[in-house]
Amino acid sequence: MRKLAMALLLSATLPAFASVEADLKSGSSAADIIAAATANCEGASCADQAVADLIAAGVSLDVVIAAAIDSGLSQAQAVATVTTAAVSSGQTVAAVMSAAQDAGVSDAVVVQGVTAAGTDTATVAAAAKTNNIAAADVATGTANAISTAAGGGTGTEGSQSETTVTAEVTAPAPLV
Repeated sequence: MRKLAMALLLSATLPAFASVEADLKSGSSAADIIAAATANCEGASCADQAVADLIAAGVSLDVVIAAAIDSGLSQAQAVATVTTAAVSSGQTVAAVMSAAQDAGVSDAVVVQGVTAAGTDTATVAAAAKTNNIAAADVATGTANAISTAAGGGTGTEGSQSETTVTAEVTAPAPLV
């Protein structure tokens, strides 16, 4: 309880980054930090901010993804949240995919998460190739992200936010 009270006090008086850094130094795990950030908050913005602060504090993507999952986010939502924060901090989608794979997330769910984060299809395809993700998993993950965004509920039940994904479908030119 003291840790939670101290975390709340620090978050009210210091910038978020300093609070996360202090929490890490005091022995709080990354999962505890994300869980505390989302416990008193309605909406994904708290988890998003906690993940961004952990990445800014230098916590590895592997640890942040595992912590996001441990805090109660679905695997797809955890990958999406980490993707958004990591890309904003200058890291690559390929690095996020690799970290998610290392955390035990299936390839299709990895693709679902990065797609749900709004990553364009060319970047998803290139990062998937870098991480040896099969084309079938790319297709499944992309379809699941689109289905979830459309309200299909595939794989992200219980997530704290809805993500809108736009997909560009191109048909081959007719043969003349």
